[in-house]
Amino acid sequence: ENSEGIATKNAYNELLIDTYRQFSVLYNQISDHENASSYQMKYITLKDSVYSERLIDKIAELQTNFAERENIATIAAKEEVITRQRMLNVSIGIIAFMAALLVFVLYRSNRVVRRVNAALSEAKAELQVLNEDLDKKVKEKTASLQKVNEELDNFIYKTSHDIRGPLASLKGICNLALMEVKTPHHWIT
Repeated sequence: ENSEGIATKNAYNELLIDTYRQFSVLYNQISDHENASSYQMKYITLKDSVYSERLIDKIAELQTNFAERENIATIAAKEEVITRQRMLNVSIGIIAFMAALLVFVLYRSNRVVRRVNAALSEAKAELQVLNEDLDKKVKEKTASLQKVNEELDNFIYKTSHDIRGPLASLKGICNLALMEVKTPHHWIT
């Protein structure tokens, strides 16, 4: 009875349950079934309430743990989505930067190509003028050379005709001299 009083006063439900069970066993052994039944009811009621309360607490704890795990999983999934989104944003930023850089490089190279093409066009125009000038000079020199060749041909023609007469006379004199050498001379004895 002291144990029952202390357990009730201090709310030691486990001790009180055990005390009620012991009283029920004790009264059954001494065949006081009325008290045994009374303590058996107190035992069952307290045990059900304590264990129901514990069960409710355990279920609440399990639900809380489950909810906490779900929340952690949800947070982790959202953090993963956020991380992916950040990576996607960084990738898009890098791609945009690279595209802008490519556009800038293409623009600069296009300007360089235009300048080079303009310089080549100017050089081509200059070369065309120089070619025309050179063609003109070649035609002039060719005409001059043709005139010189004609004069040279004329000179050679006239010279050959002018030399022909004296050469024919020399040939005749040589032939005459040869004839005289072949005939015996009377005056040489």
